[in-house]
Amino acid sequence: YEHIFVVPSDGGTPRQLTRGDFDHAGPVAWSADSDTIYFGANRNADWEYEPVEADIYRVSLDDGEIVAVTDRAGGETRPVVSPDGRRLAYLYDDGRKVAYRNRILHVRDLGSGEDYAVTAALGASVSGAGDLNDDGKDDIAIGAPGTDQVYIYYGPCNDEWTKSKKPDFDNGEFVHTHYSQYSSGSLNLSGFNGVKAMTAYFDDND
Repeated sequence: YEHIFVVPSDGGTPRQLTRGDFDHAGPVAWSADSDTIYFGANRNADWEYEPVEADIYRVSLDDGEIVAVTDRAGGETRPVVSPDGRRLAYLYDDGRKVAYRNRILHVRDLGSGEDYAVTAALGASVSGAGDLNDDGKDDIAIGAPGTDQVYIYYGPCNDEWTKSKKPDFDNGEFVHTHYSQYSSGSLNLSGFNGVKAMTAYFDDND
């Protein structure tokens, strides 16, 4: 089973935080006060039969108490805490048994519990992209069918959106849209992460 450990930054003995016959998936997110770690996992008794189910949990570094933060059908993963510690962003997959499911970026107020979808109407799919610009912060890729773009959000503190290059429709025989994308690691062995996008192509006869 996969578990979460912490170790002093200057070295020392690792300390296990999570317990039980469950897998605790990364990436994890630290609270602003560094007293809590947030992570995604399925800790239900029948988790082995729920491959897409996951919730966001928090674990206390003080006593190891694990508390569920989200609890809905589907998968909630990849938590990120805002710099002021008041909000939690995460990706949500509703888990429907269909050929393709969108992942939606949600933000939850950790004080009030208010939870809302940020990208429900923005794009077809949201994916963690890793650290694309090598600034030490994870970035987000959003595919947007109809706009022929993949939007990259360099985060979590930068408000600038950067678009992928648009195709030349005047000289082309197809229209493409980005339906899905995911982090691919270093595509050209440069050491920088990249994003792969799945597209649909249509010629003038379709």
